[in-house]
Amino acid sequence: MRILQLCRPWGRACGIANFAGNLHAAFVGAGVEVETRRDAPADANFDVVLIQHEHCFYSPTEVRALLADTAGARRVVFAHSPGLADLDGLVEGFACMNAGMVDTRRPLHMDHHPAYTRPLDNRDLLKRRLGLEKFDVVLGTTGFVNPPRRFDRFAAQLAPLCEQNNWCLYFATALHWHTPQNSGLRQASERLQRVARRHPRMVRLERNFLHACEVNEILQACDLNWCWTEVPSKPYASGVASDLFGAGTRLLVADKQQHRAVFDLPGVTRGPQDFDDFLDRLSQLACDGDFSRHHGAALSWDVWAARFLSFLRSL
Repeated sequence: MRILQLCRPWGRACGIANFAGNLHAAFVGAGVEVETRRDAPADANFDVVLIQHEHCFYSPTEVRALLADTAGARRVVFAHSPGLADLDGLVEGFACMNAGMVDTRRPLHMDHHPAYTRPLDNRDLLKRRLGLEKFDVVLGTTGFVNPPRRFDRFAAQLAPLCEQNNWCLYFATALHWHTPQNSGLRQASERLQRVARRHPRMVRLERNFLHACEVNEILQACDLNWCWTEVPSKPYASGVASDLFGAGTRLLVADKQQHRAVFDLPGVTRGPQDFDDFLDRLSQLACDGDFSRHHGAALSWDVWAARFLSFLRSL
């Protein structure tokens, strides 16, 4: 089976581009021939055309043109945002990662957001390798440094507690700090760096791009991880929540629809949606000292890709 994966933001600092890249690697690992591009080639000759769809990247006219140009293949739209009912009669199937994303009579593959996972390493050894052994508790998170995550506010309000209790905050961000094409990301990054300069011992930042294996190592070294956003609760799947779970460290997540995939998994605690209440709960868990670990394989890319390939072959 030959797969053409179309991803308009391919090559950019974007969650959907990251998702497409991870899926591409999982397909290759499964022995599938796959090509990922921003646009369909003129001489496209593939068994499956998979479109990673988000409304901000494809207009309705562009999607219809793509489907017309690839009519000889089995066409599947992977929905990262809702509202695709008008495509129901134009594709062979849909895929999504959260309930409520697609209302269709076509075949639908719905599965959680997968995560990079690996066996648990010795946490004490990881802490020594990363220079964290001197702290009593290490709190961690990851994801793009975008304004809704309010990393700067977490750092500013937790830093005094860290000073008092010998805690450390570790922001394992898989993103270059300076992102010229997105002023919002750049400004959020600058705000976080200002807080880190005021608390250089207690706030750890990674200034270079991190690969998934490096992010996982840092998150495994942490005693307690968190996932919060001020984005309203809505049915999209959070890759950050999945990656945090995949590290096997105890996890506090805001009780929002985008985090549903991890709610009932081992080591996960649902936290309040309100920022201040969530911050209080995070502090309480850090003081409680229950830093048990779990295996994150339930969300692994390899397992997920095998199920998705089975769906694509069935069309």
